[in-house]
Amino acid sequence: MIIMALLVLPASVAWAAECAPEKMVRIVTRDATPGIDPQSFPALPKTLYRLGNGRGRVEEMPDASRGVHGLIVVNEPDAWIVNLHDRSGRHVVDPGPGLIFRAPILDGGGELPAPLRELEFGCELAFVQAYAPKSDERVDAGGGLMLDKHQLSRGDHRVAILVHPKDRGIYAVAHYKAGKIVRVVRYVEYQQGLAPDARLFSRPDGIQFAAPRPRASR
Repeated sequence: MIIMALLVLPASVAWAAECAPEKMVRIVTRDATPGIDPQSFPALPKTLYRLGNGRGRVEEMPDASRGVHGLIVVNEPDAWIVNLHDRSGRHVVDPGPGLIFRAPILDGGGELPAPLRELEFGCELAFVQAYAPKSDERVDAGGGLMLDKHQLSRGDHRVAILVHPKDRGIYAVAHYKAGKIVRVVRYVEYQQGLAPDARLFSRPDGIQFAAPRPRASR
């Protein structure tokens, strides 16, 4: 199992559900957590593509201060971690047994209650339908934009998912612990049902890769 670098969780974390979009999904998000400088690299948009249960791609914006322009391509069992700035990269091979791509939204890893670990980019509405199908309230996001607020609480943790009422598009996801905000993800673009593009999940061209490095088996 390869876990998306948007968030890195321990390999020992158990998963009860599988996110496997039948058609390609493209999602652009940014970190809108209070206290993060909106002009800083962590706040810049990231683009995720995913298809099925074994293919994913993350495109980051350039980080000039560190000389990094990140790209991650996953086509299980292979993953390519690339720095487009200097055209270098690593090839990682997933030994299995579960050759599954994961893109979790929430921080916390094994500390998170099981249902919250199932919340992934690309399957947000399936999560809402399974655990919080009824909107708690309709909230004003500013400028008269009204959104349905779906919430799920487990122990000290609470997740709020803001959804456009008409097209059911995801607007934002917020994670709270003990009443304090942990992370806010703002959705900039969300495209579903896209035609598959195999090139997005192929080994990137023009990159000098180090020798393949198998991951430890689970």
